Amino acid sequence: MASDGSSGSSSTGGELLQRVVVVSDGGVEYEFDLAADATEQDRLGEWQFPARIFRPSKGPDQLINMAEMEVRLEKFLTASKWKRDICGRWIFTWTAFHIDCDPKSVLAIVDGYMLPSCPIHDEMELTHNGGLGTASLRRHANGVWGAEFDVDPEVVRKQQVDTEKVLAQLLPPEQLGALADADKQIVGVSGTIKLTFEVDAASCPIRRVAYTKMEVRFASGKRETLTHEEIVAHTPIVVSNENPH
Repeated sequence: MASDGSSGSSSTGGELLQRVVVVSDGGVEYEFDLAADATEQDRLGEWQFPARIFRPSKGPDQLINMAEMEVRLEKFLTASKWKRDICGRWIFTWTAFHIDCDPKSVLAIVDGYMLPSCPIHDEMELTHNGGLGTASLRRHANGVWGAEFDVDPEVVRKQQVDTEKVLAQLLPPEQLGALADADKQIVGVSGTIKLTFEVDAASCPIRRVAYTKMEVRFASGKRETLTHEEIVAHTPIVVSNENPH
């Protein structure tokens, strides 16, 4: 790291229940829902769930129960005493909070939880959010599978723009002006995203670790080294059909 550099790291967390509803020649229909211990208040705020999504064999995912989600959205806005004009804004309570009113935004949420279809195989082509292009999956000597991407600089720049839009809604103009100096502009991004997968006996992925390490260079000459780790694990839920009576 350069003497004028800095570093940072982050990780993410969350839990969803995934249920296969229908498997057909054309694709698979899934239902995604909050964890079983989600409270009524949790469900009011996370109005996007449960979400029914059809993943076709070819083409983009499709949201099936949009009308149902719109009803839940109205209940959320009413309970919060908000009108539709607040949609898309950021507010600050104990943390920054985005008022998301777009049912289709759930597609991006659940995409982060999806693992490749099984069985996985050598040279399987993958894409990953934030990665440039595609990467080939390969089996490592220790039995896990891996793929590596170059970081997409445009994704990083877009994230910076999005952050600036959020700050514009949360900070007074004098503070915002200090953050918008020219020497804050990104002039270069380099790094990699390394994916590793663990599989079950049927070669179906059950765990993915995505480790990102990148260097961001600014017009001022400052450099930042950033790392981010994201773990997605699928744990089967055993449902008993036994009648206790």
